[in-house]
Amino acid sequence: MKPGPALDVPGPHSLPNRFAVRNAGRGLKITGSNYKAPLHYLSKHSSTRDTLRLSLHTTSHKKDNSPALVSVHKHQHRKSGWTATTQIGNVKWTSTPAQGAENYQIILHRTNAHNETIDMPQTSQDIYQFRMRINTRDEVFEWIKADALTQEIRTICRRENPIVSTGMTREKSPRMGAGGGYYLVRVTGRGVQPKGKKGEETPLGYDKQGREIVASWAYARNFGWGKPVFFFQWWGSGATGELGQDFTRVAAVTGATFYHEEALKAAERQRQRQRPRNRRHGGFHH
Repeated sequence: MKPGPALDVPGPHSLPNRFAVRNAGRGLKITGSNYKAPLHYLSKHSSTRDTLRLSLHTTSHKKDNSPALVSVHKHQHRKSGWTATTQIGNVKWTSTPAQGAENYQIILHRTNAHNETIDMPQTSQDIYQFRMRINTRDEVFEWIKADALTQEIRTICRRENPIVSTGMTREKSPRMGAGGGYYLVRVTGRGVQPKGKKGEETPLGYDKQGREIVASWAYARNFGWGKPVFFFQWWGSGATGELGQDFTRVAAVTGATFYHEEALKAAERQRQRQRPRNRRHGGFHH
């Protein structure tokens, strides 16, 4: 089956508007419509002793040993009581994560060795927030975990799914699609006035509060050996490239990080389920 036309649509900063991500040994590869010509390699790090989680590299193959463009680190859970405050003009955004919240750090690797660090704390159970400079102002973005009925997730979960974009009308009764995913909201950007009691009439590319969605990723519907594990799409100002190359790279690698983290947690749950069974069939005999 040939990839759908959405994977051929040009997107921001040399990436397709929708791209696929596949497993590649101990890493991941970003691909467009031609799976045999990957665009970037993502190295995965799974050790609990190492805070490094994922790195986006300049080239598409591990053997190239190409330098990292962006890396994401996961730090130990912080105790409750700390706050992350972001100043945007005259407005302050203060986040107080609950006890046990996860904290990530994004490292933008610069050729002059003066790397830039961006904090991405978990501000609630399913929300992660980061702030970065966009053109001449600081802006706030939030990755939000979504279920399979979220249309920015459901509409991109298969490679043959048609092109969808910001402003399109939502389905009245969306059908179940992917296994879920995440979407990225531009908290401080332009939005629309939500309509309906619960925002159901807000067009595609905006959440129920009317805030602009700039990216989303969905677990692949038809998962299998050699096939994509998830699909990523740009929306609105994320698709035009106006948010800049740094944002494009940060959004891509942080989205992939959440996929990687979910996979690690699923593997750990599987090991926990197997341990009682192994105890029943093994152990020492007197």
